[in-house]
Amino acid sequence: MIKRGRKSRRSQAQVITTVLLILIAIAAVAIISTFVINLVRQQLGGTECFQTIGQISISLGAFTHYNETNESVTVGIEVGQIEANVSGFVLSIGSEQAAKAYRVEPGGPARVYMYYNPGSVVELPGPGEKRTYTINVAGENLGKVNKVTLAPILGRRTCDPTDEQSIPSVV
Repeated sequence: MIKRGRKSRRSQAQVITTVLLILIAIAAVAIISTFVINLVRQQLGGTECFQTIGQISISLGAFTHYNETNESVTVGIEVGQIEANVSGFVLSIGSEQAAKAYRVEPGGPARVYMYYNPGSVVELPGPGEKRTYTINVAGENLGKVNKVTLAPILGRRTCDPTDEQSIPSVV
């Protein structure tokens, strides 16, 4: 009978050791994941820009093109159903030779205006809306423009590009 008790105690010790090792592993994973999550959040700088991916895009079609005659680019911008505080956009317009960034925002440069309404105040699209803008690129030495990249501005922060499109030329 004495032998039975010793085996029982040894079995209990092995179970307790196994449970303690599992608890230590879970605690280590929790501590490490806390550091990793904080590091990722710092690198992303928040989630506002992340939620714009796939929600703010260049609208292709008849209204998005490069007009060779008057050296202007017309771009349609579509915003999905998001709750982000969009304060503008940065459009990088260019060709194989060069590119230049233009800010599309209320009170922005005179080179950027609402489609076929020079001098108009720029209006930004709300959730589920689309707006079309014309950017005068005359004298910018961009060559034959064929590419547009779109990056949203949230507050004062410019996010990474959410869309890039090749655009056709018209005469």
